[in-house]
Amino acid sequence: MSRAVQPLRDAIDAFHRQRSAADIAYFGRGELDETWRSTADSLLGERGDELFYEARGSHELDAEQHAAMLRQRAFVAAHVELAGVRRSLHAFMSTKLPCASSAVPPAALLDSLLGPADTHYGVLAIQALADALGARAADLCEARGAADDALLLFGGDPKAPSSALACAEALLRATDDAAQDLVPWLVRTVAPRAGAPAHALLLALRQRELDGFAKADRRFFRLAAGLRGLGFERDLNARVRVEGAPHAAFIGAARSTPNAVPRDVRFVSPTRNFGVLSDVEGAAAVGGGLALALVSPALPVELRWPTGQGVPDALGALLQRLRADRLYLRRIEGLNASDAEKVARHAAIILLLAVRASAALELAAGLHARNSAERSEALTAGLSRALTLDLPTGFAVLAWSSLPVFQADLRGRLAGFALHPALRDHFDEDWFENPRAAEPLRGAAARGNTLAAEGFCAELGTELGAGVKGLLELLA
Repeated sequence: MSRAVQPLRDAIDAFHRQRSAADIAYFGRGELDETWRSTADSLLGERGDELFYEARGSHELDAEQHAAMLRQRAFVAAHVELAGVRRSLHAFMSTKLPCASSAVPPAALLDSLLGPADTHYGVLAIQALADALGARAADLCEARGAADDALLLFGGDPKAPSSALACAEALLRATDDAAQDLVPWLVRTVAPRAGAPAHALLLALRQRELDGFAKADRRFFRLAAGLRGLGFERDLNARVRVEGAPHAAFIGAARSTPNAVPRDVRFVSPTRNFGVLSDVEGAAAVGGGLALALVSPALPVELRWPTGQGVPDALGALLQRLRADRLYLRRIEGLNASDAEKVARHAAIILLLAVRASAALELAAGLHARNSAERSEALTAGLSRALTLDLPTGFAVLAWSSLPVFQADLRGRLAGFALHPALRDHFDEDWFENPRAAEPLRGAAARGNTLAAEGFCAELGTELGAGVKGLLELLA
């Protein structure tokens, strides 16, 4: 082993471990931890340049490993810049916003929007959140744009392939009519007590009436038990650990954070329960955590640690798709046909809006904006189209600034929607109870970050474009 390759691998491994610890500190205790910075500096500075140059000339890395090394370095560079987004949001969550003659923390405002109906207060709360985020829009845009610039500087590409962008536009066109029909239908019962269109959609997605079918208690273990027929429950129980209750200000979705791939993955779930919506987002985190837990430990670190693309996104979306599978809900969750229909229909609408939002963000991020204002305008227009309502600019910018680097979100979602019918065709409609169906999933995950979403689909005889068809089939 050359004097360069092993130090690089050690630094990459240390960076990811420190980043994981920082994530857990942030989501679990509301603390900002940037101890990973010194390791990042060692990879990005002059010493890093020397090590990468020597490693490339040592001929100890094959082409795949060398490409993975470059992706890891680009990922580190982007993470350094994205820290600005986290700092800005941390400051935002630590403030109190003026609302109805009082000062209220942002998390409390969100809680009030989901609580007892108060139309007047809903208007004030939405406006307070929108104004405060809007005031930070330029800073958030600048930090997210800097992350994309860092990716380019260090050899990554923040923009999706042209084929994925074309798929994003095709998806929006194909589902525009469905969204314009379904969103008004979804919000029909809550609109009279909502303060604004965004508030109405939030309340409608919350759908408290379905909470009995999506209980928060032990959500991870319930979702993991649904994979027992595939033989994955043991992998999850052995290698994925559920972190304790997160900080009260954590209002994001559940997530899986790798601490050591594959043997130690942490699952963090917010204390707030959004019912079926939380189940759908929790399924994505379980699927992503499962993919990390199945990575072959024999792979070198540059191939083990995720760089924001590939199988974890696809497996997460595949498990999300099961939340709208009526047969799965009846067989695994034990729901009767009527209840399974209600839950599946609601989950399908959630997935429709989520993938449309991903498509809109992908397209808006691919534009060559001249400044933050132009970027904000494109983001707002795109997400408003996706959700079929006028979305405040601050919310749109928040959604884009929270995107993963390498813009993998849309491709992962489309892959999950494409894999579901492919597995059904190969292993029948109850594939989720067939251990043989686990073989291609386990094999794909074992290869770490070497397999992109497109390649994962190809191995099962499908493609990302089939994900659009799968979504339309789901809505039929």
